[in-house]
Amino acid sequence: MKKLLLIASLLFSFNAAALDEYGTLDEGIRTLITSVVSELKLSNDNDTKMKIYNAISFVFTDDNEWSSYWIGYGDTGNSRIKSDEITYIEQFINTSDKGMFFLTFVYDKKVDQLLLSSKQIRHGTDKEVLGVFSETKNNTSDYELIHERDNFAMTQKSGYVDFAGFSVMDGTGSIVYFDQIVIDL
Repeated sequence: MKKLLLIASLLFSFNAAALDEYGTLDEGIRTLITSVVSELKLSNDNDTKMKIYNAISFVFTDDNEWSSYWIGYGDTGNSRIKSDEITYIEQFINTSDKGMFFLTFVYDKKVDQLLLSSKQIRHGTDKEVLGVFSETKNNTSDYELIHERDNFAMTQKSGYVDFAGFSVMDGTGSIVYFDQIVIDL
């Protein structure tokens, strides 16, 4: 009987741990997600928070340092947008190893969906950026060339709302990756 109770308690503790996956996230990430949930007036449950985390986890690595700041409807003093039906927040995240990110969340209460637009900005030498562009451009099975000029270009991942903008000048270059997804809540 003692073995049965021990096995039952172990099974319960493993299930409880799985249910609180959100609680295992880094405190800073939880704070960022809590600000999104609060500003968008979303359900404050761990399932909703994990859906948001899973959509933005690409920003974070185990060893990167980052900081963030967010803006919403109320940050511009003369904004008259005060909708409870459609809410908005933009998170700016600066990282030590992946560049800068802008994550824009728009929530439509009527359809219970979050629209997430993300932008990642990377800088380097013109040779590095041209190398990434050449690799992407030549991968015609996965990417389409939208346009190409002397010092800028744009590609799209085939079948997705997923783009990359390339720009080079004076020995430096930038890549802006931007995409959009829908999160069903």
